[in-house]
Amino acid sequence: MRIAGATLVLVASLAACTIVPSPAPSPSPSSPTQAGDLRTQLDLLLTEHVMIVAKESAAAVNGSGEYPAYAALLATNEEALTRLVRAAAGSTSAANFAQAWRALNSDLVEYAIRIATHDGAGADAATARLTATTMPKLADQLAEITLSQTQPLLTLVTSEVTALRDTIDGAANHQYAAMYVSLASSVSGAMALGDVVASKVVARFPDKFPGDDTAPAVARRARLNVLTQQRAYLVTMATDALINGRGDEETQALSALSANLNVMVAELASGRSKQAWSDELSTIRRYASSGDVTAKNTLTENFVSQLASATSVSPGIVSNQVNATIKVIDDQRAKSLDDVAGDDRAAATAMAPLADSL
Repeated sequence: MRIAGATLVLVASLAACTIVPSPAPSPSPSSPTQAGDLRTQLDLLLTEHVMIVAKESAAAVNGSGEYPAYAALLATNEEALTRLVRAAAGSTSAANFAQAWRALNSDLVEYAIRIATHDGAGADAATARLTATTMPKLADQLAEITLSQTQPLLTLVTSEVTALRDTIDGAANHQYAAMYVSLASSVSGAMALGDVVASKVVARFPDKFPGDDTAPAVARRARLNVLTQQRAYLVTMATDALINGRGDEETQALSALSANLNVMVAELASGRSKQAWSDELSTIRRYASSGDVTAKNTLTENFVSQLASATSVSPGIVSNQVNATIKVIDDQRAKSLDDVAGDDRAAATAMAPLADSL
């Protein structure tokens, strides 16, 4: 009986000590992305504006038939910016912003035309209007949207627009080294403005834009999106110069692409993709020069595989961007001047999913 009793006690003790598996922890909810999305989208649109103005101005200076299409593309960019402002701050703020932004575009286009036609007095008048009226009004609108002081925003706007005006001057004077240095400065200025405005909008509307727009991952995403978009536009600037026999400009465009690639690879903290990007550019130049089918196949097959294996980007995303770039080069070679600007933007826009995958 003592043995039976002891056995019952042991069984009871073991039952009491039985480990019941705890339920699997619920996955942590992902951090909200709206704040980061706003920063990235605003940076992309503001830096795209710089690239479009540069291309439109260069077309005016070179007497290219591409000019009307790139000038029209400014309206497309403006509409996208206005939609972003409307989503953040409402219709009234968006309408006021659009009016100020259109005035900025009008003065920049006017300046480019006056420079291209050697009308110094007209160029000076456009500059005076930019300085006295247009940029201050734009800064006022940005201050209204962000509930902040005008002067710091005016300083940012002035820095970006001054560098953009210097870009136009460089193109007009065929001083291509200065042109591309100023272009890079204007892109940096536009991104700095976008970062500040996005941060203040997030602070004003935390319910609309939850998340941390200053998080390292967000900053990295924004920079990679801008860098890859910039690369797309620089590539087609280089091919345009090559196809139209502007060798000095092509040299400087290639130098700008090299600088862009170095920054991009540093941002990735890995050099594995650098050779792929370099090989792509060499092949793009060969295709732009001759329309060589072998070069095209190298881009659509070899480069796609090479970049996909060196990064986490899917081959389909790489392929979409490559084919969009080839379409722009085909337009340039065929003098399809009505199509080139829209296709150029499509190639640049196709960089966004690629950047987000890096």
